[in-house]
Amino acid sequence: MLIILNAFIATAGERIIFVGNPITEAILLLIWAGFLYYTGYKIHHKKQTVSFYDAEQSCNEKTDETDKREITTKAHYKLLPHFNRLIDEEQIFLQNNLHIEKIARMLSTNRTYISRLINQEYQCSFSDYINLKRIEYAKILAHSHPELTQEQIAEKVGFTHASSFSRTFKQLSGQTFREWSRNNQENKNPIRERIGS
Repeated sequence: MLIILNAFIATAGERIIFVGNPITEAILLLIWAGFLYYTGYKIHHKKQTVSFYDAEQSCNEKTDETDKREITTKAHYKLLPHFNRLIDEEQIFLQNNLHIEKIARMLSTNRTYISRLINQEYQCSFSDYINLKRIEYAKILAHSHPELTQEQIAEKVGFTHASSFSRTFKQLSGQTFREWSRNNQENKNPIRERIGS
């Protein structure tokens, strides 16, 4: 290359005085080497960048999806015992004005995680789950305190209106509260007689 460059400079005209000068040839060689290095570096770097970028992008997409699943799973199993404690031990479902946002605040998370947790663990919505827990507790309360009226039980388990309690009770139990109470009283006596004898 240097010979071609020297020949080109020599044929360009007799006016170039530095042809054959060792210092000039060294400078030209350094310029030529720098040009080749720069061009090669840029071409090589662009190819590497493109190939690494594509590989990194596909890896990052997989990693992001995996991370989201892992974060969701980790959050799910971290959140579940705290959620169950609120429901089972503190019986937060008995509050009549309970919203998913309130539970989310209590657990320092957002409503999406709470909703997803309930959907995955119990296969129902937040309101269905709370209503189910309220009706279960209403049955326990009716057993332990038969003197309470339907309205009193409805209020104690977190319903603001007895009519919504009746509607939910029938929807979840397949019978009205009064029918269930009657059937429960009829079934209660034979059990006591069997235990007593």
